[in-house]
Amino acid sequence: MQVFVIVASAGRPGAVAELAQWSTQVRTPVGGSLSWLLSTPTEADAPADLPTDWRLLTGSRGAASQRNLALEQVPDSADFVFFFDDDALPRQDYLTAAVEHFATNPDQVAITGRLVRDGAAEKHEVSLAESVAALDQSWTADPDPGWQNTGELYGCNFAVRWSALHQLRFEDRFPLYSWMEDLDYAGQALAHGKLAKVASTVAVHRAVTSGGRAQHLRLGYSQIANPALMVEKGTLPLRTALTKAGRPALRNLIGVLLPGERPARVERVKGNWLAIGDLIASGGRARPERILEL
Repeated sequence: MQVFVIVASAGRPGAVAELAQWSTQVRTPVGGSLSWLLSTPTEADAPADLPTDWRLLTGSRGAASQRNLALEQVPDSADFVFFFDDDALPRQDYLTAAVEHFATNPDQVAITGRLVRDGAAEKHEVSLAESVAALDQSWTADPDPGWQNTGELYGCNFAVRWSALHQLRFEDRFPLYSWMEDLDYAGQALAHGKLAKVASTVAVHRAVTSGGRAQHLRLGYSQIANPALMVEKGTLPLRTALTKAGRPALRNLIGVLLPGERPARVERVKGNWLAIGDLIASGGRARPERILEL
C-alpha cells in the first residue's frame, strides 16, 4: 500500500517545521509506505531540516498550483492521497483510521475529517500546545463514531482514493490563495463517487496567522470570480454559489462599518464589485486569474 500526504505552504516555514516534527508521531497504515510531499514556491518557504520521509518540491505559487505540482509526483500505483494544510495537525491515527474507513466503504472516493478545534471558525490562532491538548483530549471523548455524506471537502484535511480520482487536479485558474479550490475539487470528485465526513479521522486546524494571505483587493475579487467559474464548469450549483459568494460579500459590507476591520473590508468590497462588474461586462464569463493584474 502506497500512501502520500501533500502539504502546500508559502511563507510559513515555522508552521511547516512544527507539522513535520509532529508527523513523526503519525502512524503509517499497516503494510503501507508513507511519503510526505511538501510543495512551496521556493526553498526559503520550507524549514531547513525535514524528516527523511518528507520530500520538498518547489517552483509553483498558489495553493491549487502547488498541490497540482505534488500530485504529478504521485504514481498511478498509489492507494491513498491525503491533503493537509501546513497549519493542520492530524491525530496520530488519522491515516490509519481513514484507510480503515475506505476499506469498509468502497463506494466512497474521498473523505474529510472531524476538527476538534478550528482556529478559522474561532477567529483565533490555536497554539501548538493547545492543538496537542485538544487531540489528547479527543481520545477519551465520546463522539459519534460514524460518518455522514457530504458534498464538500474541507481543504485543511481530507483524503482521496487514488484509483478513483487519479486524473483530478485542482483548478489552476484559481491563483495565489486559490479561494474555494477545495470545494471545486469536491465538485469534481462527486462525479466519481460519494464523499463523507468521518468522525474517526480527527484533526486540529490551527489557523496560523504568520505568512499572510492574498491582498484584500485580490481576495475580494476571488470571493466572486471563483464561485462564478465553478458555476460555469458545473462543479457548483448556482444557488450554492450565490450563498458562498454572498456571505463573505455581506460580511465585507458590515466590516466597512467596524473601525477595526474597515481598511481590509473596504479593499475586499472593492474587489467584490470589480469582479461583479467584470462578470456583467463579459456576459457572465469569469476570469479569476485577473487578480494577478490587480
